[in-house]
Amino acid sequence: MFDIDKSLLEQIGVIPDGIKAEYMLLSKKFDKTEAEVYKVGDQVRHKIFGEGIIEEVDERTKTYYIRFVNDTKPISFDYVGLSHIF
Repeated sequence: MFDIDKSLLEQIGVIPDGIKAEYMLLSKKFDKTEAEVYKVGDQVRHKIFGEGIIEEVDERTKTYYIRFVNDTKPISFDYVGLSHIF
């Protein structure tokens, strides 16, 4: 919503302040500087693929390689649907 150049949008109506505030809190929660960091061997949960284990961390491409039940998948560092299993 706020991360898109305003020149590319046509806004109809007014965005209520409550929605703006909620969006700002959520976007801060997922700020890349505060993103959770995973390492090889960490057990994680993916919103679609389920539980898996980090097999490789590629800093160059910013990708985690996670072994799930059926396959190993590359998952971007930027993906917010990943969480630690403790």
